[in-house]
Amino acid sequence: MLKSGIMTRYIFTPFCQWISILKILLFVMTLLVVNPIWSQKLNSKEIQILSIVESNHARALEFLEKSVNINSGTMNLEGVKAAGKQFMEAYSAQVLVRPLESPM
Repeated sequence: MLKSGIMTRYIFTPFCQWISILKILLFVMTLLVVNPIWSQKLNSKEIQILSIVESNHARALEFLEKSVNINSGTMNLEGVKAAGKQFMEAYSAQVLVRPLESPM
């Protein structure tokens, strides 16, 4: 009797673990399918903002690369001035910020 109980435990334990894993996978897959159905749609202003962000993406990455390549540590006064100059030029030319046509 004792041997059959031990054998039953060794046979059904891996099976129960697989069932638990399958339940978790089913739950995750359900979330992946249902979430896009319930997600909110973008309104016209949000679509406009998204298009502005996407159109300026390459330019923003280029600006970021230039900024991080400036050696502007605390003790490097010339580097700090160069970084400040780059940001001042960018903000004065509105390279980083492009306003929307109408207020939100």
